[in-house]
Amino acid sequence: MNYLTTALHHFDRAFPNAEVVPCKPAEIDRLEALLPEPYRLPAAYCELLAYGGHKLGNLFRHLDFSYRQVKFLLETGYGDIRSCIAGWEDEDEDEDPELPDNLFVINEWLGSSFTFMRLDEGDDPSVYLWSEENEGGLEVATAQYDRFSDFLTARVGKLAAQEAGLHGFATRICQRPEVPCDG
Repeated sequence: MNYLTTALHHFDRAFPNAEVVPCKPAEIDRLEALLPEPYRLPAAYCELLAYGGHKLGNLFRHLDFSYRQVKFLLETGYGDIRSCIAGWEDEDEDEDPELPDNLFVINEWLGSSFTFMRLDEGDDPSVYLWSEENEGGLEVATAQYDRFSDFLTARVGKLAAQEAGLHGFATRICQRPEVPCDG
């Protein structure tokens, strides 16, 4: 296994004091039980859940793909996802569009985009983005990363850059004599 070794190593180095709250094995099993047969959670995503599926510092702050988010999406039958793409599908307007069984949505953003994997693409699957800007159903979704492990590594890098930028900004502001700072 160990699909996320690089990403988690970068996370630990960038955020040594971050709060990390893993999922319990029973929680991961419950999440997997929400998937349609014969699908299972990708091993790379299970690895994330076991390491910090509830909390991984601020990693889930802007793009929440935590246990809680995925569980909510699965328990609601992807209702928000169906609403996102309903206007782009060639279906009766009164019916929600059918979604493929292999769809595994890890994030939904304000009804305008969502991030997903396909459960039949192996243990470290590609990560796709659907956005209303592309004007279409699932067929217009684009592969953002070839592997979930690459996606996680990129998210860690982006968060580290953001937080370094904020720290740098705060440091520069606090160096100005007219700005009182408490550290």
